[in-house]
Amino acid sequence: MNSRERFFTALSHKEPDRVPYNAFLCEAKENELQSLMKNGEDYRKFYQEDIMFCEFGITEEVWRKISFENLPLPSKEQIARAKAEGERLKAEGTVTCNAYVPGVYESLKQIIGDENALVLIYEDPEKLAEMIEKIGEWRCEIAKIHAENGMDICFIGDDIGAQQSLIMSLNSYREFYKPYHKKLVEVIKKANPQCKVAFHCCGYIMPLVPELIEVGVDILQTVQPEANNDLKLLKETYGNDITFWGAIGMQSVFFGHTPEYVREVVLETLKIMSANGGYIAAPCHKATEDIHIENVIAFYETMMAFGAYPRPGTK
Repeated sequence: MNSRERFFTALSHKEPDRVPYNAFLCEAKENELQSLMKNGEDYRKFYQEDIMFCEFGITEEVWRKISFENLPLPSKEQIARAKAEGERLKAEGTVTCNAYVPGVYESLKQIIGDENALVLIYEDPEKLAEMIEKIGEWRCEIAKIHAENGMDICFIGDDIGAQQSLIMSLNSYREFYKPYHKKLVEVIKKANPQCKVAFHCCGYIMPLVPELIEVGVDILQTVQPEANNDLKLLKETYGNDITFWGAIGMQSVFFGHTPEYVREVVLETLKIMSANGGYIAAPCHKATEDIHIENVIAFYETMMAFGAYPRPGTK
């Protein structure tokens, strides 16, 4: 199987030849890993990554400067470049995904601050709803562009999980944010019915999973195990209804541990998450500059050696 065949088989909750996987690396780690490659070979191809990202111009630097008067969209030139890159990667058998753009709640708190974004739920819900509507429409425009450009995965999300609980009540989520998450999925699917929707959420997400399934999300990322998420329960309860992407703790596994420890955790996670497909293996978060490159390599090498069906994670 190539990466596309493997990915879509796993997304249909069937077992491909091996578990699809990728790693999220900061630019410094990408450069460090690339410098270790012989003859300039792309490290992503050498380590058999299945998902490649296409940048559409809404970078983190651009996003940090947003306001209600400045909600930018990619230029025609940026869209065209991303489309050409996506078509090239697809022709090579690779799965394409847009670079993540923070969601409705994340963008709101970037503009008005964390405290105000939560306090307005109680002090001025009408004003909050107006703000959310404006940001929600902007995010829908960006998502539509990604989908129309032919991405295999449209990467959306919102960080509404803390380490032990959701940041807001489930009722508040349902009232203010769930309608726009539903609309985002609808916009994406209408623009490109073949596109799979991946929803990013850090932290504790157990109560959120059925809500995301209900609105039509295909993939949940990050599935952070150190944030009180029970991987076995998630897989047993929702494994037939949604694909999990991640589930290997960055802060609990890659920081301050040996490559041997990384390997053992990856093997154990594969045993829990891989049955009947529906799993994309990955570290939960981006590997930052203080991660030892040996631990990233350990993840890749473990997936290459022990990610094959029928028993991923088995030595």
